Amino acid sequence: MNVSTGTLEGLASLAILPLLALGETLAPANLRPAGILRRWARNITVGGIGILLTHVIPGATLVAISVWGRSQGFGLLAGLPSPWATVLMVPALDLAVWAQHRASHAWPWLWRLHRVHHGDPALDLSTAFRFHPLELGVSLVWKAFMVLLLGGPTAGVLVFEGLLQAGNLFEHANIRLPASVDRILPWVLATPRIHAIHHSTDHRDQRSNYGFFLSLWDRLFHSFRFQSIGKGPLVLGLGDGLDRSLLGMLRHPFEPTPSSDPER
Repeated sequence: MNVSTGTLEGLASLAILPLLALGETLAPANLRPAGILRRWARNITVGGIGILLTHVIPGATLVAISVWGRSQGFGLLAGLPSPWATVLMVPALDLAVWAQHRASHAWPWLWRLHRVHHGDPALDLSTAFRFHPLELGVSLVWKAFMVLLLGGPTAGVLVFEGLLQAGNLFEHANIRLPASVDRILPWVLATPRIHAIHHSTDHRDQRSNYGFFLSLWDRLFHSFRFQSIGKGPLVLGLGDGLDRSLLGMLRHPFEPTPSSDPER
C-alpha cells in the first residue's frame, strides 16, 4: 500500500476541517480573538514546517516501518491475523500518544517544546497545528518505536493516524456542542470543552485531560477532569499575555523558563 501517514493526515484534515470550521462560525464556544487571520497564518506555518521536516524531506513514514516490521515477523502483534492486530493496534498507539503527552508536561526538556503549543492565548482549529517542529520530530520517533514494538499491520497505522488527526482537530475546535451531547461524548472521546480545561493557565488543569482521541486513558490513570479547578471564566495560554510571532514560537523552547512556571 503506497500511502504515507502524511497523506492520510492530509486527507483526514480535508475531510473534517470544513465541517469544524462551519461549526466554529455557527456555534463558537468563545469569542474569536482579534487578529485571527494573522494568528492562523502563524500557527499553521509553524506546524507546516514541522510536517515538512518530519514527513516530506526525510521520507521516513510510519507505514514503511510497519511494512518492514511485519515482513520480519517482529513485534508483539506479529503473530496475530491482520484484522485482530489492527483492532488492537489503534488503542495501543492512542495510549502511546497519551503517554507522550503526559510526559511532555512532566519532563522539563519536553515541556520546553510543548509549551509552544500551550502558548496560544486562544483555542481553535489553528491551535491543532501549533506544534514546534522539534516536538513533531520527537513524536515521530516515539510513534515509530511503538509501531515497530507492536508489529501491527499498515492498516492499523493508517486507521490510527486518521483518527488521531481527526481527534486533534475536533478537540481544539472552538465549537459549542449541544449540552446533552457534551455530557455523554466525554465518556468516550476528548471533546473541545474537556480539552479547553487542559489549555487553562492553571497548572493544575494542565495536568489533566491529556487525550487526543479517546478519553479512556485519562479515566484509567485518574487525570480526567470534567470541570476546571480555577474559579471564574477559563483563561487559556501560559498566563504571560503574549501572542508570539512565528520566529518567537520557533525560538520559544530555547528561552529561559519563567520563574512562575512550576517544576515539571
